[in-house]
Amino acid sequence: MSWVADLAQGTSGVRHAKGLAAFERVGFPGPRLEGWKYTSTRSVAKVDWVRADVVAAAAIDGLRLPHAAVELVFVDGVYQADLSRGLDGAPVSLEPVAQAELQPQHVGSEDGFVAINDALATEGFVLTLGRDQVMTAPVHLLFLQQGGEQPVTGQVRLVVKAERHSRMQLIETHHGGEGQTFVNELITVQVADGAKVQHSVMGRLGSGQLVHTVRAEVGRDATYHSHMAWLSGSLVRSDILARLVGQGGHVELDGLYVLADTDHVDNHTVIRHEVPNCTSVETYKGVVGGKARGVFDGMVYIAKGADGTDSQQNNRNILLGDHADVKTKPTLEIYADDVKAAHGATVGQLDQNQLWYLRARGIPKAKAEKILTHAFVADRVLAHPDEAWREVLAEAVEARLAVLEG
Repeated sequence: MSWVADLAQGTSGVRHAKGLAAFERVGFPGPRLEGWKYTSTRSVAKVDWVRADVVAAAAIDGLRLPHAAVELVFVDGVYQADLSRGLDGAPVSLEPVAQAELQPQHVGSEDGFVAINDALATEGFVLTLGRDQVMTAPVHLLFLQQGGEQPVTGQVRLVVKAERHSRMQLIETHHGGEGQTFVNELITVQVADGAKVQHSVMGRLGSGQLVHTVRAEVGRDATYHSHMAWLSGSLVRSDILARLVGQGGHVELDGLYVLADTDHVDNHTVIRHEVPNCTSVETYKGVVGGKARGVFDGMVYIAKGADGTDSQQNNRNILLGDHADVKTKPTLEIYADDVKAAHGATVGQLDQNQLWYLRARGIPKAKAEKILTHAFVADRVLAHPDEAWREVLAEAVEARLAVLEG
């Protein structure tokens, strides 16, 4: 019997039962599944996790975002109302929802972790921004994985609703502590007609493990812009499914991973063009050194009848050292005729011609390599529209690059 079945004994309800049944059918995903061939889940499956129901005091002052309008704090996956702030008088509301009211989310044969979330999540929340409302400052979801004497796991379940013609910036930061932790997060984002959601994520997990799953649905003339930055983690799985279900919709996925030591980050993205006249742009970049591994597996699916689609996808990677590893697989699946679609991927060392150019002008090799590496990642940082967040992100990226350069 797995730890999932053990922990599920403390839950009740139709959704929990369906989730457990789904998990028992598919189990933990493994390398035999195409979508998990480069990522082992043994470090999650073989540990006797305990629930993070009781959380010790957390030191988060240095992790807060001063420019956030609303800050919601989760410690080991458990919502901390006393540490959260800004909801009073804000145009956005947070409502706890009985888990029986949240429908099961497991879909497909590879979604074992979503089934675990269905089976084990005992609390859920709906974050709503009302029609025509505009958030001029971000909502910050602060996640701290600190753990304790025993290995601790938590399940996060959140529905984000941006109603018609609203504007929201959602920022997630994930921070690891000293304890052994695993958090399984499921976020559903509903972007109504004419609405815009900027969804930014930065992860510095250290030894922490995280499965981060996003399901986004984008309506007519709506925009969903995701900006992922993974800067460390012993096991991080980032899974995004964005569906364009209204004409004129736009999806933009920006990603950056800067990995060192034995970090492992697995990025999986799917953009589904299900209706005509929508656009999508996806750009992921990785810098990987030490014995770290980065994975990018991106799919753009253009359904029959989705004419007028315009989609661009690109993944570029730099390897620093002989032991770093990157696996990349951008994919197009097209069933419509009148479309524009392109994709590409590169994996390699720093450009030797550029390096020679800098060294020929008297710049030492180490400094020249640093200049080229920083320039490579700079556009992913600058792609973010929020200046205050760009500064936070730039500082974190610089710190991680310093580890690689060291």
